[in-house]
Amino acid sequence: MKYNLTFLKIVALTILFLCRMQHLSAQVGDVDSAFQVARTLAFSSNYKESISLCRKILVKSPNYQDVQVLLGRVYFWNDQTDSALLVLSACLNLKPYEDASIALSDILRWESKPAESLRTAEEGLQFFPSSGELMTRKIKALYELKNYKQAYHLSDSLTRKNNNSELRQLAERIKNELSKNSISLSYDVDYFDKQFEDPWHLLSMSYGRQTRYLGRVTARVNLANRFATNASQLEMDAYPSLGKKMYAYINAGYAEGDVFPDYRGGLSVYRNFPHAFEAELGIRLLYFSKATILYVGSIGKYAGNFLFSLRPTFIVTENGSRFSQSYALISRYYLHTSFDYLTVTVGYGLSPDDRSKETLLQNPDLKSLRMQLAIQRLIKGTNILSFSLGMVRGEFIQGSKKIGNDFFAGIAYQKMF
Repeated sequence: MKYNLTFLKIVALTILFLCRMQHLSAQVGDVDSAFQVARTLAFSSNYKESISLCRKILVKSPNYQDVQVLLGRVYFWNDQTDSALLVLSACLNLKPYEDASIALSDILRWESKPAESLRTAEEGLQFFPSSGELMTRKIKALYELKNYKQAYHLSDSLTRKNNNSELRQLAERIKNELSKNSISLSYDVDYFDKQFEDPWHLLSMSYGRQTRYLGRVTARVNLANRFATNASQLEMDAYPSLGKKMYAYINAGYAEGDVFPDYRGGLSVYRNFPHAFEAELGIRLLYFSKATILYVGSIGKYAGNFLFSLRPTFIVTENGSRFSQSYALISRYYLHTSFDYLTVTVGYGLSPDDRSKETLLQNPDLKSLRMQLAIQRLIKGTNILSFSLGMVRGEFIQGSKKIGNDFFAGIAYQKMF
């Protein structure tokens, strides 16, 4: 009698379970429509609701791999990493699936398991050898494993076929690690048709090194000839990382005389956002006879091979009694790598990061328009050559109709090793 009761309980529970599964299946309706709803819930951070709906869909369609991939990702977003790994592994055991390999490789890398992430990406590439997404995951895993040579070789090859913003930024990071040192030499000249009789000359020499905590640190010497006077300036830049999506720019400089500011300093924070956006917020300080404070910002958007950036600058001088502003619209087209590009800049006013003209920021109220065309090319992997040409047209006596032109050109060479 006891065994009969146990058997009846098992039968009853089985019937109840089947009824429940049938009820859940009936709730889902069209699985494709339900999948789109689950995606919408996931991307609006309604993780529990999305997980519940995904599980209901899989009751009705247990081999729906897109749902399995979504469920695995949402489990991870909801801090259920073990469940995420279990679901994605089961999906791949069913049959090879590109999106599942991508998701699993991502999660393993984020969980500080780059060797397993690499293995997952390589296994996926065996079935999907032309997958740029899987190759990108392989490169990221190699980067985490500090195998920079192989990572750069693959990223350079892939960038030539699929030149997107993520690959460009990744290739640049790898190149910085691979070439920890760099030296550069640049020369800029300005010819004025009315404002100044003699041309301005600026020669810059720098040495940079990739460091562990401060990112790339660069020491620079600027030598200038302006107003028939020679002067020098010492500077140092650093780009410390603030996490996976943020980094900073730090600058400090010192000089004597009237050609350069006595002191200069700068601080900016950059943040990457979804959909290939990047934003900057920062401050610059130039001290001539009095302090000039400049608040800078930018918003940039990668679109295919293009980068569009809007950069406003707000300038406060003489303890806040004067206020002016400048703007620059920068359009950049990338060629083969992150180091090869064409740049067109159109702007109003002056930029605080333009060393060749920072003397003019003592009187930032002068109205001016500027245009610049520049090209940079990577030659034989470790040499960077760049040229620029442009013109500034604007006032040289405030509030008057005295308008002059500044024609400028520049050339620079950088060696990475």
